[in-house]
Amino acid sequence: MNLVPLIQVAAWRSYVNVVGTIGRGIGGPLGGLLADTIGWRWSFIGQGPVMLVAIILVAAKLPAHSTSDVVHSETEHSRLRRIDFFGAFLLAGTVTSFLGALSLGGQSLPWSHPIVIGLLLGSILLSISFVFYENKYAAEPIFPPALLIRREVAAPYAILALQTGAQVGMMYSVPIYFRVAQESSNTLAGLHLFPAVIGNTLGGLLAGLLIQKCATSFPLPNLNTSTNHLDRTGRYKTLLTLSALSSALSYTLLILTWDTEPLSLISSLFIFPGGFGLGITAACTFIALTASIQKKELSIATGGMYLAGSIGMVVGVALCAGVLNNCLGATLAASGLERSVIRKAMEDVGSIKYLEGDVKKAVIGAYVKSLEASHVVALSFSLLAFVVSLLVREKKIK
Repeated sequence: MNLVPLIQVAAWRSYVNVVGTIGRGIGGPLGGLLADTIGWRWSFIGQGPVMLVAIILVAAKLPAHSTSDVVHSETEHSRLRRIDFFGAFLLAGTVTSFLGALSLGGQSLPWSHPIVIGLLLGSILLSISFVFYENKYAAEPIFPPALLIRREVAAPYAILALQTGAQVGMMYSVPIYFRVAQESSNTLAGLHLFPAVIGNTLGGLLAGLLIQKCATSFPLPNLNTSTNHLDRTGRYKTLLTLSALSSALSYTLLILTWDTEPLSLISSLFIFPGGFGLGITAACTFIALTASIQKKELSIATGGMYLAGSIGMVVGVALCAGVLNNCLGATLAASGLERSVIRKAMEDVGSIKYLEGDVKKAVIGAYVKSLEASHVVALSFSLLAFVVSLLVREKKIK
């Protein structure tokens, strides 16, 4: 962001998104393959060396300053004193408590459990403390709360969080569907995520190129100046709106067409528009944010955007998983199956292939119905992102 002109940021962001998408695309099938062969723990153990290489590359290759930065002669001690450690602690505590409650509630523990309630209350108290401290005492706030009440900041944050939550929730559900309804292996179930991965890649590239193309080829005349200066706008608002509709189309198709019958090739590609929409969203929300704030706010605001995406990811998975589990439990209980069958079917989807006759049919039907409910959550997120996209104010890109 500090190394290239703003007009090129969308294109460069799309390239970064391509690399990340390739990693995510390989991760699903590779994780499934490891789970089918040497064990799921190696999916995590194998990430250690890769992360170490990434740390070394960043330390060795990433410039500490852009050529336009003014390097201040500060000592290490004075730089450390400027860091808002207490604000960082309060923010981390707020996010950790909130995400912990979402991860446990309705899955490992009931929502009424004291631990879940305690985490939610702790998150509320810590967030209030964070806002109070940042406004009253922090000399250089780690994240000024006033940023969140500005539409040009809150709207991109909300859109990215909602779209990310919808897509990650869907990617949680899709492998389960193929393992249960189509009786696929872990590896094959992971491979079925590739249409969304490809869509994400193409969406990010297309958005970056379109924003740069529109800004350079179709600038808007500024009638307020005598020189008729041409303002450059990337037309990102329209792309944001279309990206939400693309994702909503994907989740609608999943709800309507993915059932207990074998899927056709076309039906298996219905997750493509979801990934395509998120790819566009990732590029456009970044441009919408950076085009609307001052340069001195860029680092803090973009850090908040990454946090918003991470929160959306965890919230999306937690809600989709919670809805899936609750709906599955209720549907299986209503089917009249034995408790031992219900417990085993909910704990291990691999056990379903050993069931027979009407029992197997009832369990698969319950899973499909519950997965549809989880897709409704993703659809709701995308429709809400569409509404928020209408509130975005399109700014010129300088």
